[in-house]
Amino acid sequence: MTRDAAPSRWYYVLAALPVLVGASASGVLLFRSLTRLDEALQQVVLPGRQNLYLAEPGGYTIFYEQVSAVGGRVFSIREEGVAGLTLRLASKSTGQEVPLRAPDFNSSYTLPGREGTSVFRFDIAEPGWYELSGEYDPPGAGSEAVFAIGAGFEKRLFGIIGGFLAAVAVSALLSVGIGLWIWKRRRRALQIVT
Repeated sequence: MTRDAAPSRWYYVLAALPVLVGASASGVLLFRSLTRLDEALQQVVLPGRQNLYLAEPGGYTIFYEQVSAVGGRVFSIREEGVAGLTLRLASKSTGQEVPLRAPDFNSSYTLPGREGTSVFRFDIAEPGWYELSGEYDPPGAGSEAVFAIGAGFEKRLFGIIGGFLAAVAVSALLSVGIGLWIWKRRRRALQIVT
């Protein structure tokens, strides 16, 4: 009777390495990507009028930031909110008003020092300068508030999270595959050959 040399049980530690390395690397990339996500959003303080440069045609989302900081000022408007604030967007070159509508779905984010919730969505055909205005009815009825405007924010967010989950899943499958290969080799080697 002979038997082949079985791989040590310590080889199972090797099987765990891909998931540990993959999850760690993905976690670091997730954190770095999420902290840079706020760079895609232009912040404005309303009521008042603010000029925005919108660089790409297509869909944009307006977020109301309940917690934020702009120009060295901290904003935290949770209780009273922005009830009664009417927003309008118009092209600076043509004066044509851009219709604002409810977002396709509600989305929110929490970034370092910022929390926002989607409130409007709009589409533009031409990139350029636009004026976003906000007024309370009656005037002066509410507090100043921060709004953030971005194109494809939700798509980027889902892409970042989806990429993280895919990387973790692939590394987990690789670990399972290595673990099964080690198990089969040990099983075969430990069988008594006659």
